[in-house]
Amino acid sequence: MAGSLDRDLASGSHLLLVPAGVAPDAVAALAGAWFPATERLGGQALRLAPGALLTGPWVLDEPTRRALGIDQGGGNGYLLHVPRLRGALKPSDPGPGDLAAAFPDGLPYGIEAAAVTLLRALARRLGGSMRVGGTGSVVTPDAIEAVDRWVYARAWLGPEELTDVLGGVLPAFGVVVGPEGVREPGRAVTGAPGAAGAPAREYSALAELGEDGAIEVTVRRAELLPVVLRGSLGSSSGDRVVAYSVRWLRPFASRLQHPSGGSRTRAAALIATAAAALCAAVDGRAVDDAGFPA
Repeated sequence: MAGSLDRDLASGSHLLLVPAGVAPDAVAALAGAWFPATERLGGQALRLAPGALLTGPWVLDEPTRRALGIDQGGGNGYLLHVPRLRGALKPSDPGPGDLAAAFPDGLPYGIEAAAVTLLRALARRLGGSMRVGGTGSVVTPDAIEAVDRWVYARAWLGPEELTDVLGGVLPAFGVVVGPEGVREPGRAVTGAPGAAGAPAREYSALAELGEDGAIEVTVRRAELLPVVLRGSLGSSSGDRVVAYSVRWLRPFASRLQHPSGGSRTRAAALIATAAAALCAAVDGRAVDDAGFPA
């Protein structure tokens, strides 16, 4: 059961705001995807790492919301207890959604930076917000701002096999780019297999989406496994694991501005379908760009 939030303590601390339906176990599981040593302390505390503690859920009643300058109603809060570690001043012109704008007195570093970045990722994944301690700035990331997916598996798919898996899922799929240049996918990738049975050279393929841009699928040896997959696929180095990245290439006209919601939504749906098809074909595991299970 959620307890009451101490307003004075919350005012100077970073606060994760989530919808009321978000279960504490879901927050704990996602936090563990970033901090593998996350452990529960009592009923309402998660020790993320030395020096970083997340407590909650806490009730955010209307008087508390008004006092903290939080507009949206409903939901619960999770309070981050972490040392204040600030370094370089913020960029003079931070990009859209950049956390730098919420830290006018300098950017966090060390454990504060890692924990704050986790809170923003949790807010995006769970459809919530993050209130920055001290300044009171509220960051509400777009829940679908990042649509890319990565699939990790032991099995390697060559160009022909990849086309068999994704040709019926992604439109206009087939151009393969490798060390020898652009060619049709029917030609096999040359080179001796690596330790995972994978050719030593990576390659990629494109699915053209017209006005919606394109989707690029890249196949290569994994260099580093996401934390959440290290127990099931091997060591953190990614040894003997293949990484399939499925990434949206925004239409050229929107690359200097926020892409249209329609283009992004359509691309996201195709990427999710492609990632699911890859997982089925190679017995893989999918994660999003934050390293959370997808």
